[in-house]
Amino acid sequence: MDRPIGIVLSIVLTVVGMIAAGYIMWSGIEEGQQQVEDVNPYAGITVEAVCAAAGGTWTAANAVGTQCHD
Repeated sequence: MDRPIGIVLSIVLTVVGMIAAGYIMWSGIEEGQQQVEDVNPYAGITVEAVCAAAGGTWTAANAVGTQCHD
């Protein structure tokens, strides 16, 4: 009787551990994404018309190149 309880307990603990690890990883990814968005939320826009439509400000060529900023 002890062996089936041990197997079930080990499976439950494994699943709980996987859920905890997934939650920790997901929160880390979300935090990192938020930090990236804080830098420049318009960084991926490469077309001036799209930048204006999104509410950004298009900068002329500089050391980094033409970019869309907030």
